[in-house]
Amino acid sequence: MKNRIPTKEEWVKKINSIVRGKVNYYLNVYKTLEVFMKHIGMSELWDKSFISLACTQHRD
Repeated sequence: MKNRIPTKEEWVKKINSIVRGKVNYYLNVYKTLEVFMKHIGMSELWDKSFISLACTQHRD
């Protein structure tokens, strides 16, 4: 039996769970760093560019 080509809806359903997992991963990293920075009293240094830089360092 040949592999059939998935429909657009099947493909989106499969990929959507992967995308959601990656988004949730980065949100968890972001929230953790935000809490940590506030906890150690560096909330004035809390800069979203710092967090985006930290999140881009992770590679699968």
